[in-house]
Amino acid sequence: MRTADTPFDELLTRLVDARRRVATSQLVRLSGLYEEEAGRLAAVWSGLALARRRLIVSRLAELAEDNLELDFDQVYLIALTDADAQVRARAVEGLWDSEDVRLTPKLIDIIQHDPDETVRAHAAIGLRHFSLMAELGELSVGRTQEIRSALMGVLANSGEEVEVRRRALEALGPFSDATVHGLISQAYEQPERGMRSSALYAMGQTCDHSWLPLLRKELGNADAEMRYEAAHALGEYGQDARETVLALLPLLSDADPQVRLAAVRALGTIGGNEAARALRRVRGSGDERTREAVEDALEEIKFYSHPLSLGLIPRPRDDTADN
Repeated sequence: MRTADTPFDELLTRLVDARRRVATSQLVRLSGLYEEEAGRLAAVWSGLALARRRLIVSRLAELAEDNLELDFDQVYLIALTDADAQVRARAVEGLWDSEDVRLTPKLIDIIQHDPDETVRAHAAIGLRHFSLMAELGELSVGRTQEIRSALMGVLANSGEEVEVRRRALEALGPFSDATVHGLISQAYEQPERGMRSSALYAMGQTCDHSWLPLLRKELGNADAEMRYEAAHALGEYGQDARETVLALLPLLSDADPQVRLAAVRALGTIGGNEAARALRRVRGSGDERTREAVEDALEEIKFYSHPLSLGLIPRPRDDTADN
């Protein structure tokens, strides 16, 4: 998306001069940069004040969140090589939604060589949806193998930080084969809470129904993070199995607000009459965020419950079993 509100030359002049204020609205001009414009920005980027570089990548993230049509990928690609780890981390985060497969070698290089743990972890997260694309056959065999091998290497590196290894495990989830199944099982048995939590997340990414009993059991875990990840993972299956719905119901009154939200969203994704009735019972209760989530979940259930009137194909459902 382009905007002509602020000429590029004027914006570039403002960015270079640390004494001049740059309004957030003016940064919209950095959306959809042409190749020549991106080159000019790259030429001056390292010379910008650190505070300004940090401000730019942070403000761009806020703008993109409010307007999904904005495209700051060119700026983020420039910022990937910034000397500052905070700038690099925000740049990788800004590229999480990109589907440009040319980005994967950059993310792999970062996850293997960047000196900062947070940047490496962000790069692993950035590879998640490329893993899903690969599993769906949308990437070449060679590119798929590169992604898989890089993530497997990170996970196998005992000298790597747990935060990076757990994110690599999550990104491996869509590769739903026996090897990955084994890695998830091993991670679930690890002493590190983060690895166990990420194992639950990865189970949801595999959509392997053999994990369902374990995920339902984890809904009763004393650890709120584990309950949250189990609820989120069950929502990824999107299956109207009464046993799963019943297992999620107690979490609608969970003491942890994030767990309540995860349960609400999971029920909305799973759908069915049982889930809808449960959500109606808690409608209007709790904090504002939870109330909004309940309304959204009910709308989602309603949306998929009337495929003929909406011209949709109904989601696969199985009211009697998990397999």
